Amino acid sequence: MILIKPLVKVSLVATLLVVALLAGFEQEPLVVFDSFVHIGDTLTPEWTEASAQPEAERSYLFSFDAVPSSDETTLEWMQRDVDDPWTITLNGKRVTTLDTGTDRRKEHVAIPGGLLRKGINRLEVATPVVGDDIIIGKVRLHYRSFREVLGLGKIHIRVFDASNDKGVPARITVADHKGNLPRIYFGESLHTAVRDGLIYESNGDVSFELPVGRYKVWATRGMEWSLGQSDVEITMNDVVDVTLPLRHEVDTTGWVAADTHLHTLTISGHGDSTLEERQVTLAGEGVELAIATDHNHNVDYTPYQHALGLEEHFTPVVGNELDNALGHFNAFPLDPNDEIPDRTVLDWVKWIDEIRSHGARVVILNHPRWPAIDDGPFSNTALDRITGERPGGEEFQFDAMELVNSTWILDDPLFKCVDWFALLNHGESIKAVGSSDSHTVGAPVGQGRTYVRSSTDIPSMISVDEACAAFLKGDISTSFGIFTEVRVNEDYGMGDTVMVADRQIKIALRVSSPSWIRPRRALIFINGEQVSEASVPTQAGKLTDEWLSFSVTTPSHDAWMVAVVLGDGVDGVYWPTMKDHTMAATNPIYLNNDGDAQWENPRQIAKRLIKQYGKDSSSLNRVKTQVDTAVRVQIQSLTKTD
Repeated sequence: MILIKPLVKVSLVATLLVVALLAGFEQEPLVVFDSFVHIGDTLTPEWTEASAQPEAERSYLFSFDAVPSSDETTLEWMQRDVDDPWTITLNGKRVTTLDTGTDRRKEHVAIPGGLLRKGINRLEVATPVVGDDIIIGKVRLHYRSFREVLGLGKIHIRVFDASNDKGVPARITVADHKGNLPRIYFGESLHTAVRDGLIYESNGDVSFELPVGRYKVWATRGMEWSLGQSDVEITMNDVVDVTLPLRHEVDTTGWVAADTHLHTLTISGHGDSTLEERQVTLAGEGVELAIATDHNHNVDYTPYQHALGLEEHFTPVVGNELDNALGHFNAFPLDPNDEIPDRTVLDWVKWIDEIRSHGARVVILNHPRWPAIDDGPFSNTALDRITGERPGGEEFQFDAMELVNSTWILDDPLFKCVDWFALLNHGESIKAVGSSDSHTVGAPVGQGRTYVRSSTDIPSMISVDEACAAFLKGDISTSFGIFTEVRVNEDYGMGDTVMVADRQIKIALRVSSPSWIRPRRALIFINGEQVSEASVPTQAGKLTDEWLSFSVTTPSHDAWMVAVVLGDGVDGVYWPTMKDHTMAATNPIYLNNDGDAQWENPRQIAKRLIKQYGKDSSSLNRVKTQVDTAVRVQIQSLTKTD
């Protein structure tokens, strides 16, 4: 039998393939193309394995001779720097879309029996998009099934609530004995979201396949739940059954977990999560109030959630991340059928008014220090991090700012707190929120989250109106792996005003985290100045749930109080944080220390004192020694001369 006479030259081993096939095994794969090709439209001198000059713009055709097969065969190739959708077709039939990624990697796909032709076969790699340069090559054809070529074995995992044996949605992470995340095979379905070493499942039961070997498997369900783990050995002949019980460790009764910043590839056009996958990840991370915020689109998750049967797990809210030259702003709730606000409005006050005119009750300034500390909304307005002033006089009338964005984390966890504190002292009633800003399946939704006061703990029954009222009042706390809530003088919580007697307050601060996250320090700030600190009692591998007590002397004038908790980062592949910390923060409790009927912020106090004593009077100078730093800074700011 004569095997092939390819247009791309094939070595002598291809002839030996016929003998191998007749003997029932494969010694060597058929070499379709033995080098690399550069497809695209840009010169790439940094690429050494292929020509720097593109050899084709949007498609490349490999032609080769082959032996037809009624059985499944396997195509293998190497690729790198794939950003846009590139498809592979064989003899006019699509067989796969290239996975995106910059790394050089080996890929495989099953070729159905009967698709190979006798004689010349045509293998084409193509994209409808102009502007993506890729490298592809080292193309091989194996006359064996996909499972045989990769040496796959099956694993079945059940994740369940240890308290009632009921299956729960979860994030499952797999790593080999070297800590690498392997490719997961045959795990895709409407109810899963799969990436290398990662599979979200929506009902507590999932099966998939891995190459033969030893692995560690983890199950997580966001920062309220315990961590399940198991060591497994995958073989080709057996199905490995794994059970991973989880416990709901962090009690958040009276609060619901919200993620106010969520994206999909389907709508935003970048990242990698489809709308359907986003529903599965939300259920798998225990997000209970999900604000859809794809760029410049009013998106409603409801039909996608309903199609997957995930209604019990979260309440979806139509929102939008509106971006213009001022920054990026999340707004909700919105009408999915309404036109989006006019993004050409570039006056800060008029822009927020324009957003609200479309029904948004809550407007949040996103990542105010993105894309860099010195290049973002706060730097572009030249925000003074001491006084809160902006030289251009911009009026910040948004309701909240992202204190935590878990896909944009600064090295210093308190850096954005300083910005926030300066704005509070300047008189802006801006709340702090946490979000994930997740664009991908791998970046956990709800890793950054906001806990919102709620009269119900049933995720499907959350009142959006009630939640919006809590955001506006500030009865919310920011979370990045740690949950916190606070009471002052037993009866007052976030957003409340406390009538303080004798300048003394008692603070009860709750710090809670799952057994795999360790909070370390709790800090108390009054008017942005740290006035107290305590270590958080915690043990490795143990749930933390502590009420810490503080007795604090307040200023003689009105003030505000915020608590911040700092903890260790998570370096485990099952839920890695971008930086080496976790944190939580309360929103302000307002301290009425002077006994009058009206609470005043530091800038209001400064204005009143200047009016009372005169701008340049010796009496004002004496008063400045009797107020705290925040009020003194505002007096100095208001009385400075150019």
